[in-house]
Amino acid sequence: MKIIRFTIPLLLLALAACGNVNQNIIIADGETLDGNQSTVNGRIAVGEDARVNGKLSTVNGAIEIGASSQVGPVETVNGSISLATGVTAGSLRTTNGQVAIGQDGSIDGDVRSTNGAIRIEPGTNVNGAVRTSNGLITLDGATADSLANTNGGMFLNNGCQVRGELRVGSVDRERDRIPEIVIGEGCEVAGPLVFERDVKLRVHESAQIGEVQGAEVEIFEGDPDD
Repeated sequence: MKIIRFTIPLLLLALAACGNVNQNIIIADGETLDGNQSTVNGRIAVGEDARVNGKLSTVNGAIEIGASSQVGPVETVNGSISLATGVTAGSLRTTNGQVAIGQDGSIDGDVRSTNGAIRIEPGTNVNGAVRTSNGLITLDGATADSLANTNGGMFLNNGCQVRGELRVGSVDRERDRIPEIVIGEGCEVAGPLVFERDVKLRVHESAQIGEVQGAEVEIFEGDPDD
């Protein structure tokens, strides 16, 4: 007798058993919840001044966190992640979707996307790496441990700080568009700037950067768009 085995992802199996399939998770303003909050094919929305002592995760859906809320790690596969002002969170991760972090936030871990832009607003501190493979990374007056990208470029402005390295990884085949790396006025990259592919590197005259490997530096004054 021929035995046919079906492989079901453990996450989907566990969530299906709990009934959290094709359902949204809505957490009200000021609400406190203990434990992980997960769904499949649904979005997660956390109100303002809420607290979730656990992980937020979905497979197909966006995750939105309201102002001044506190949550654990945040993860989605196909969907964006959006944090309002003053949010405290663990690591943020999406595979296909953008990540937007509002002002004065605190992220205790990495911020990662595979296919999507990442934008971090002024006053936010990321105690981890900011990484995406395909998408623009924008740090606007924010701080992070390190930056890494392959396609999409990086834009640093408004006195942002990178405590470690800035890296652009290699690609199997060069694309027509060369990524642009702009390090704006008053910004600092303390670690090395490592480029494993062709890039256009523009650095403001007031910026401070570490050792550059694999690219020529173009110094500019004033607005980078000029």
